[in-house]
Amino acid sequence: MGNIPKIKISTNIDKIFILTGENIFKKKSVKLLIKSSFFRKEIKIYKKKNFLPDILELNKIVKEIKSYKPDLLVAIGGGGVIDYLKIANSVIHLSKIKDIFFLKKNNFKKYKKLIVIPTTAGSGAEVTPGAVLYKNKIKYNFTDRNLIPDKFYLFPELIMGTKRELKSSALFDSFSQSIESLISYKSNKISQKNSLSSIRLILKNYKTFLDNNNYEVTKKMQIAANYSGKSISLTSTGAPHALSYYLSSNFGLYHGNSVIVYLPIVLEYNIRNVNILDKTKKKKFSYRLKILRRAFSVKSDLQIVKKIKSMIKYSKINIRLKKKFLDEKKQKKSIKIERLKNNPIPIDYRQINLFNKKLFL
Repeated sequence: MGNIPKIKISTNIDKIFILTGENIFKKKSVKLLIKSSFFRKEIKIYKKKNFLPDILELNKIVKEIKSYKPDLLVAIGGGGVIDYLKIANSVIHLSKIKDIFFLKKNNFKKYKKLIVIPTTAGSGAEVTPGAVLYKNKIKYNFTDRNLIPDKFYLFPELIMGTKRELKSSALFDSFSQSIESLISYKSNKISQKNSLSSIRLILKNYKTFLDNNNYEVTKKMQIAANYSGKSISLTSTGAPHALSYYLSSNFGLYHGNSVIVYLPIVLEYNIRNVNILDKTKKKKFSYRLKILRRAFSVKSDLQIVKKIKSMIKYSKINIRLKKKFLDEKKQKKSIKIERLKNNPIPIDYRQINLFNKKLFL
């Protein structure tokens, strides 16, 4: 394990607002990082409490920032922590936080410089112009250039020692993001390059990452997450993410684990229905499947699906979804239609019901 790096803070910065999580703050490595980086500064630490970032706690965070009047904002945590502070930093100018739902793109205004320090190797939120927020268990996506952090640091030390279920959620989030981006109709040469870099790193290192506290492997998984964040910044995510939010908000599943259960189901559906596409779209999608096969080192498209299922099995995540608890009305309300449109093969609610039959027992 390496030493905790010290973050250099400008001498004209006196007051720093730090957002982290209650469990994250208990980690010795996080406390050492804060102590070594900010020991001569005045700091205020707010520990988020909610499992998912929601409008009520965001309102509290914004009030704390307004009252404290910091010179710098720092987020130390996973995607939820980072998204909270990305949004808070861009809506300070609003008289009422609920007005965020009426903000148009490019109307977010950055309040102070924002540094983010991820404690998971997952969402790549440190490089994306997006953030999420929940209201009454319904997820809302926000995208704006002013949501992009000013600086980020990747410290493997902050991830090592994390429990296996959280590790799997993080890696499955970045893995799914990269595959969804790669097969998206919006994908281009740059996004594909980032996606493939992420996928290859994860396939090569995920077993060691899950089983051990290996510094170099953890660093590679952070880089993989960063690549995935860059790829979805260009394409957005797709159907597995669109369908996952109902599971996260109603079944208490970690985000990445909610996404990964849909990935093989959706990917198999895409593969089996490629012939419904017109000639041009079919050619593009077939090419994306071809480079995906190469990344997975397999000969057939369905072997990709098989390999993803073996990864889920290896992770040992415990996901048992009972049909009697499925609320189709709530699920329909939670689905982000724009993300479904990003899927190469059209998906309607009839098809979602067929997906449910495979997932809910």
